[in-house]
Parts: sequence; C-alpha cells; structure tokens
Amino acid sequence: MSEPQPLRWSFLSFDELSSVALYELLALRQEVFVVGQSCLYLDADGLDQRALHLCGHDEEGALCAYLRAFPADTGEGSREAHETWKVGRVLVQAERRGEGLGQALMREVIARLRARGVAQVKLSAQAYLERFYVSLGFSVCGPAFDDVGIPHLPMRMALTPPHQLSKVEHVVFDLDGTLIDSSYDYALCFEQLALEWGRPRPSAERVRALMFAGLLPQLEECLGVLSPDELERAIERFRALCVAHPLTHTQLYPGALASLDALEARGVALSVCTNRPRDLAVQTLEALGILERFQLVVGGDDGLERKPSPEMLDYIKAQLGLEPTRLLMVGDSVVDVQAAEASGVPCVAVTWGYTQTADLEAARPTLLLTHPRQLLTHLERSSHGSVTR
Repeated sequence: MSEPQPLRWSFLSFDELSSVALYELLALRQEVFVVGQSCLYLDADGLDQRALHLCGHDEEGALCAYLRAFPADTGEGSREAHETWKVGRVLVQAERRGEGLGQALMREVIARLRARGVAQVKLSAQAYLERFYVSLGFSVCGPAFDDVGIPHLPMRMALTPPHQLSKVEHVVFDLDGTLIDSSYDYALCFEQLALEWGRPRPSAERVRALMFAGLLPQLEECLGVLSPDELERAIERFRALCVAHPLTHTQLYPGALASLDALEARGVALSVCTNRPRDLAVQTLEALGILERFQLVVGGDDGLERKPSPEMLDYIKAQLGLEPTRLLMVGDSVVDVQAAEASGVPCVAVTWGYTQTADLEAARPTLLLTHPRQLLTHLERSSHGSVTR
C-alpha cells in the first residue's frame, strides 16, 4: 500500500456545512453506497442533522474521504450518549482507494473524538472489512447481522484518555476567553482610546478576535501603525483607561469557579499565563476575587516572548521546578496550543472562548473541552488509567 496523500480535513456540524459541501458529500455517499454497491436504502435517515461530518479534500478541492460521527442514542440523559459515539457512512472515493486514505480517515476521526473526550466508538462494519477495523483497534462486540443484503458486524473501540495527563499536578490557565469573558469591557476601553486619538470607532468583533494576540495587535487595529513613542503613550493611556474602567461586563465563564474549586480540592496547583499585560491581569483577577488562587501570574509584558512562543511556559516550568508532563496548559486559542507544544507541555483547548472550534481542532490539542467541568473528569480518568462507564 502506498503512503496516503495528505488531505485537508474538516470536521463540521450539519449547520456549518455549506450547501455546496452538503451536496458534495451526499452525492459521494450515493455514488459509493447506493450505486456502487447496488443498495436501495434511504440515505437521508435523519441522523445527519446531529452528526459531525469529517471530510477529506485533496489539493484540488475534491472530496476524497468522508464519514459522519454522532453521539450514541441510548436514551435521553444517558451517560453513554455523552461518552459513546457512533461512526458511519465511512467511504473513500473509488479512484483513490489503495492509497491508505481509509486508515487516514479513521485515524483522523479517532484522534478528534479522543480530543473531545469521547470514551468509546462504535460502528457497524461490513463483514469483509473486519480485518481492516481490527488493525485500527476495533473489536467485534456482537453477532453478525444483515443490512440491505450485506453482512455486517457490530464493532467498538475504547478511547483511552491521553497518557500525558496522568502526571499533571499544576494547571496553567490562559485568562481572556478561558477563565473570563472580558471582550466587551476591553472593547469599551479601546473605543475610548480611539476617540481620544481621533480615530474611527473600532469593531468590537475585531477586538474580540484579537484577544489571544496581546495588546500590540489590538492597539494597531484601533490606532493604526504606531511609532515607538506613540506606542508607549498608547499603552500608558490604555492601561489608565482599564484601571479607571470598572469591570462592568467582565465575568467568569459559567462553571469556571467550580472547576477551580475542584482542582484545588484535588491538590492541583494553579497559575495564569496570558498575553494580556500582567498588571491588568492581576487587576482583573483581584476584582473577581480569585487572585490568591494562582501561584504565578505571567503576563505579556514580563520581558518574555508572548505566546505562541514557549518562553512564558518555559519560565513557569523553571520557576516551579517541574517537568513538562507535570504541567497542563488550558487555553482558548491556537497560540495557546502552539506555545504548549513548543514547550513540551500537554494542552487542553476550550471551545467557549474567542476561537472557532474547527481552528482549535486543526491545531491538535491534547484534549478539546466544551465545559469547564470536563477538565477534572479527564484528569481523574487519566490518573486512574481507565475510563469509568
């Protein structure tokens, strides 16, 4: 078998699919299953709307590999529905078979579901593909059955938690977009600064989108390119505006405080690593009543290169005297993932912040969380070495 050609992967919900992408994947499913296997069945079965669709496109933009994945339907409120997902409609374009794209497709979905905290994957495999799925780690979990005249086997695979989390004893949080939603108060301060400089009112959405990057890119977005003297004056004035501006809208994300409580109760120490200037980060943490929880607060003006550089995390490791596997970075942006990877530290990316989920998935964090409470759950699973079902 030849080496698989690299594909561009996307893992999208039904609502995120464009009309062109939806037509493309439905057409390929019909070509492979309905026409290619002479199966008369209803492909539009009502499951696409709650599935995530993994699409692999080549350099020319052609859809070459596809599958869908969705939570197991085991009854409303069932724990298995959250921990077990089903994979189906697995296919590779006929012209591209024999290149290893089937394995690449399955390994991609396994990695993405594992990052989402899924504990188990199930599928119904055509019987002749049993060896293929066994080679990936699946096992038969029930008797064979017939589906539209084709023998099938029920198969499943346990997704063990990433081993990198088993030794974590110190969690380093990003601030904006991870612990707190501060974008609106920040935008108000930038609006006031732009007004004082005689500049147009900046877009609140653009300010929000640049929250991960630090103060300099946000100032340039609002004021344009600045000379060194202008930049120094702008930073000084912006800091004064932030200090004077009450935290009217800034707040902890729902579940963040409970997550901090649970981590501390488990004996996990906490720090903050943010591209925001340190004094403004300290001011915010103090105003929210959580400053004393953090052993270190490292900011973007502490003389270290900002994320995605690993320097800030390297400094934290050195200050704490900890090996990389003892730390865990938690952030909402691609630069958090990149900084952690460069520093050798496992990273959890969160989806409730300022970055699109698809961009976070493409950065390949160790885990992807949709709620703060999941962090402690995964740390406990990793330390126990198994998944509770």
